[in-house]
Amino acid sequence: MNVLSVENYYRAVAFIHTHARKLEQQLYYYHFQPIASSQQDVISELAKFLNQDGGFGHALEPDVRMNHSSVVATKCALQILIDISASSSEPLVRDGISYLLDRFDEQNKIWSLVDEEIQNAPHAPWWATDNLLTEFNQYLVNPRAGILKILLHYNDLVPNNIITEVTDSLFSHLNQLPTDLAFFDTNAFLQLLQSEKLSKEHREILTQKLSETAVSIVSKNPDDWSKFSVKPLWLVPSPIAPFYDVLKTSVTLNLHYEIDNQQKDGSWAPTWDWGDTWKDVWSIVKKEWKGIITLATLRSLRDFNLIEGLSVPSPDKNFKYFMD
Repeated sequence: MNVLSVENYYRAVAFIHTHARKLEQQLYYYHFQPIASSQQDVISELAKFLNQDGGFGHALEPDVRMNHSSVVATKCALQILIDISASSSEPLVRDGISYLLDRFDEQNKIWSLVDEEIQNAPHAPWWATDNLLTEFNQYLVNPRAGILKILLHYNDLVPNNIITEVTDSLFSHLNQLPTDLAFFDTNAFLQLLQSEKLSKEHREILTQKLSETAVSIVSKNPDDWSKFSVKPLWLVPSPIAPFYDVLKTSVTLNLHYEIDNQQKDGSWAPTWDWGDTWKDVWSIVKKEWKGIITLATLRSLRDFNLIEGLSVPSPDKNFKYFMD
């Protein structure tokens, strides 16, 4: 069976140590070489992206370069905190939850991913629009579904009525959606489905909807994976992820594709770019994404037991979805 060799594993590790952000370096230690201080080391790096308003910015999400806080960056930070099992007593968790509650649009039961401040800093071209509300389908799924997962996880910090209102509104909207959801909406719903605190009823409803979507939107042709397409691993990054049984053949093929297509520098690279915009910044952004994607790829290969000499007793329950 094709596995990532010891040599190529350490080439990837060397890339992370040499070129990735300090945050991804500490996340590597947490997930692959854990010691007592690992969680706090990640938190210390994540704190560098925190603003005084409790939100996160400073290009934590590499395609959004503003220092100003945003929901998209704060959601990213809280997902990392869940990933490292940070408790609700952690100050960064409390700051982030407080920021999300402050930015909640109570009338429409949504969160805006970013505000107009994004236009004053380098950003990916898909953020350069005068009407992001329309571009992101009124924010009715993304980021709302992913944020609901966070609120459920840290529900002791959240008023019960907020969770109830968001859940009811989200699932009412879900009933109106077609089977062929957009990828980023699917990704947001998959994050929510990962929550252990989602009710059985809502889990069943969401699973039924996504089971058809996952099959319809995933790209099964390896010829498409070198450009931006929905790779099987983006939907099923772990053997314990939902829909692995449905997509097992494609996921297996994708795993071996990644092993065979590791970059010469040891990394795995983004399959997108910024085109002709902010060319001087893209070289920095690309390196940051390479660090994020390389770590995520190593985590998936490890969880599927496809790294030579590296055994995993059980896959990590906090497996990482693409751009979660």
